[in-house]
Amino acid sequence: MLDERLLRILVCPACRAPLEYKDRRKVLICTGCGHRYEVRDGIPILLPPTAAESDADAADADAADGDVDAGVAED
Repeated sequence: MLDERLLRILVCPACRAPLEYKDRRKVLICTGCGHRYEVRDGIPILLPPTAAESDADAADADAADGDVDAGVAED
């Protein structure tokens, strides 16, 4: 469960509407635009939908290229 004080101040990064927490699914749902934001280990992941999609696309591209350690310096 997310802290009630935190829930009162969180807003959707896309439209600034309040967010509703669904504990069973561990997700925040925007009451305005309907976007869903994952909560991982009690931490809301508030990336706007286009940013979240871009991150997923980049991870998929790295995996397809076999470059799973991208950004890690080699000795």
